[in-house]
Amino acid sequence: MPKFKIIPGKTLIVSDIDGVIADCTTPFIMFVWDRYGVRIEEKDITDFDVASATYPIYMEYTPRPKMPYKNYEEEIIGACWRSPAFFLNLNPYHDMWKLYHNWRAVGGRLVFATSRSERHVEITSGWLSRLALVNRGGIPVFDKDKAKSVETLFQAYKDMQVDTLDGTNNPSFPDDLNVLYFEDDPKNIHLAGERFLGRTDVMIVCIKRPWNADRIFDYKNVIHMATGFNWRQLQEAIDVKMGEADDEPSQE
Repeated sequence: MPKFKIIPGKTLIVSDIDGVIADCTTPFIMFVWDRYGVRIEEKDITDFDVASATYPIYMEYTPRPKMPYKNYEEEIIGACWRSPAFFLNLNPYHDMWKLYHNWRAVGGRLVFATSRSERHVEITSGWLSRLALVNRGGIPVFDKDKAKSVETLFQAYKDMQVDTLDGTNNPSFPDDLNVLYFEDDPKNIHLAGERFLGRTDVMIVCIKRPWNADRIFDYKNVIHMATGFNWRQLQEAIDVKMGEADDEPSQE
């Protein structure tokens, strides 16, 4: 079996945004406190569907008139995930920002795929640019089918038809290009696991969060990582998962 090695000149990183690099949890928690008078913590959000995960806590502890689940869900989505101001003011997860920033510093390619609405393209691109995660003009791929986005990006880079995806033109990748896909949504991880089943050139990295911590991904090319790792530690974890000896140097 070919070895999967993380190498800046060979490896394309495709990353989800919300829950991987962008901290949506903290402002959501603040909204629930301000709007409903309920204190929740990130560990309480044990499902990717935040409304479903937090509604029982809301019903038990809110001192205000209770509303039906549908109203609660619609209010949360409207105030948070449909709000430009919500996305504009997000903070990055510092450990993931540092990981990605270091990757770009050594010439590694990094592009983003998101299921956000295209209404937020300007805010999203500006946010990533301010964090120096894309060059000015870099545009993420907006598609709810993340696995398809990964495959499309993979082929685009192979064909050298990337245009403004990361604000850079004419990448020079070898024929044996491989892809690291970072995601936190269990559904998208399962879909990608199925789509890339048996592939040795695509590795899916699930960033461990409370909403996926207890999930089991029974795929050879899916790896579950707690945050705070560096590139060498990720390479070692991939080698273990794929049953490979770490006999080559990896990017620090």
